[in-house]
Amino acid sequence: MWRVPALFALALSALGAASCGGGGGSSPSPVPVFSSTPLPHGSQTPSPSPTTSPSIPPTPTASPSPSGSPTQAPNTQQILIVNPSANDVLTFAANASGDAVPLASVNGSDTALSNPFACALDTAGGVYVANQGADQVLLFTSTGNAAPAETFTDAAAGVAFYGLAVNRVGTYALYASSRPTGTIDVFNSGGSLQRSIAGAATTLNAPTAMAADRSGNLYVVDGATVKIFANSAAGGNIAPTVTISGAATQLNAPTSIALDAKGDILVGDGASIKIFAAGSSGDAAPATVISGLATGLQNVSGVAVDGTGGIWASDSAANAMYRFASTANGNAAPIVTIAGTNTTLSGPVCVRLGVAI
Repeated sequence: MWRVPALFALALSALGAASCGGGGGSSPSPVPVFSSTPLPHGSQTPSPSPTTSPSIPPTPTASPSPSGSPTQAPNTQQILIVNPSANDVLTFAANASGDAVPLASVNGSDTALSNPFACALDTAGGVYVANQGADQVLLFTSTGNAAPAETFTDAAAGVAFYGLAVNRVGTYALYASSRPTGTIDVFNSGGSLQRSIAGAATTLNAPTAMAADRSGNLYVVDGATVKIFANSAAGGNIAPTVTISGAATQLNAPTSIALDAKGDILVGDGASIKIFAAGSSGDAAPATVISGLATGLQNVSGVAVDGTGGIWASDSAANAMYRFASTANGNAAPIVTIAGTNTTLSGPVCVRLGVAI
């Protein structure tokens, strides 16, 4: 079972719980990213006996930044990334940089991964992956050539999952958005479909990426808008309580969304990251836009925020992951770039940091 070091638990406590090679034939091996706390799901088969966990390089201490560059505390959370072209899910060390080799991967025929796309983590470290090649969501609790611990499906015609989020307040719920049907499914801990957010009042057209906050609100990317639903675990034909939309938002074709500890909304949109202040509504302008040649951004496919406020982006066109300082704005260079042959990144999407943010 994946395990989270004690420092991850501390980060989770402080935040209140805020997208390598094949494993064909190999037995699952644990990633040192996940907690030994029982997962909040229905019955699951135990993970195979653990093998030796890969060692984690020590987290570096902060060093003076180059002249004019922002300073940022080091990341302390391992990095999870979905790699669709290789049908795998990779884990990198917290201090990975450059042409880094992944610590571990979920990969192989037993995983049933086929064009994996969106991903989500629960507070116990379970990894959910939208498996678009089979119109299902898979839950993994082990790495290597591991069979999924649970499978979530919706037999309704036309359903194809594009976004995932986990409700961490009150009743457990896994949200899975279906872009073709304009609906969001709500699954329970046993993997059963309980209800959907659907109907004219929702104003949903083509929902994709999602994020859930600590108050039970669900943030949904729907075309060139962001819609926020309160009490979303109840499902039904509910209207969004907030819609962020209009020319001032500068939203064009957003693909990813995340929240930071302050409640600010980060949206990956083409070659930029647009950050809206907490409480934004209507035709609101982003407070910050990270874009420009120095950023390296070409096609942001996933965004996340680590425990020190660092901003992460996966880039499917650049086959890279970038980390920006929490104060980054405009044409800011990343403070960490993970890219190269050893990374095995190929069209990466959906970066996540150790525990759900």
